Amino acid sequence: MERFDMDRWADLFAESGAKNAVLTARHAMGFALWDTAVDDRLIATMSPYGKDLAALWCGALRERGLKVGLYFGHRDWGDKDFNTEMRPNAAEREPDGGNRQAAWER
Repeated sequence: MERFDMDRWADLFAESGAKNAVLTARHAMGFALWDTAVDDRLIATMSPYGKDLAALWCGALRERGLKVGLYFGHRDWGDKDFNTEMRPNAAEREPDGGNRQAAWER
């Protein structure tokens, strides 16, 4: 990860004429690119890089006058209720029989 240079990326965005850039800050699998206490699936603990990439992204882009976009995938495929909500045959696999109301209440 020594070669990762967010400043160089931001320079390239600015040189290309971009006015903004968007980062997928949290994928639907639940992996976050910032340091958060909400979950343990994050770049700071699960990758060799170990830094808050979203903060670096925002800082480098703003320093160059670029607008920052962050995409947050709110669905979490790792959540135990995901199958209950999205797959009709989840009833056989779920402890509560795939009860969608119970899933929403949780």
